[in-house]
Amino acid sequence: MTVLLLLSTPVTVKPIACVEMKDEKSNSILPTEATRLRPRLESFDDVLPYVGDYGRYQWLLLLSLLPYGATYAFLYFSQFFITIIPTEHWCRIDELVNSNFTEEERIKIAIPVTNVYPYYEQCQRKDVNFTELLKSDKSLSSSGFQTNKTIKCTQWEYNFTQIPYPSIGTEIGYATENTSYQRRRPSSSADPSSVVS
Repeated sequence: MTVLLLLSTPVTVKPIACVEMKDEKSNSILPTEATRLRPRLESFDDVLPYVGDYGRYQWLLLLSLLPYGATYAFLYFSQFFITIIPTEHWCRIDELVNSNFTEEERIKIAIPVTNVYPYYEQCQRKDVNFTELLKSDKSLSSSGFQTNKTIKCTQWEYNFTQIPYPSIGTEIGYATENTSYQRRRPSSSADPSSVVS
């Protein structure tokens, strides 16, 4: 490299070399002034500004994928609201529903008691002819209502206080004895469009 001075005589100047010096004792390379001033790249966050951390490409990528992500989230999470079944459900007995009994009274009359929450059977009812018992005007504590025989449910009633709307699961009577149907939900790796696998 040559530099012109005012006298017009060319003078050559040698560039300063950034050579690292060697320590003779430990045989390691000592940092020079040039390497001391260079920032250290210790983590991924330190590298991002050199690669390009959040520029135009990332914004375009975010905006282009946002509709797909929102649609996927809606399709995936709507299944939980569509197929949910209230925990408190019991056998529907039309004779008792058409009479003037409350939900609590119907459960007490027709559903066997258990030790597990909700403390009554959800898939079985007492094997009693409720039509004849209601015509005979017997009291609820009479021996006609007290029996240990049970039969499986064909229809269900639901307590809609926790889940205030009927779902597909409640409409088609998905509350079966095999309660694994209720709990099977697609995982994040499963097909999100399937309601129940």
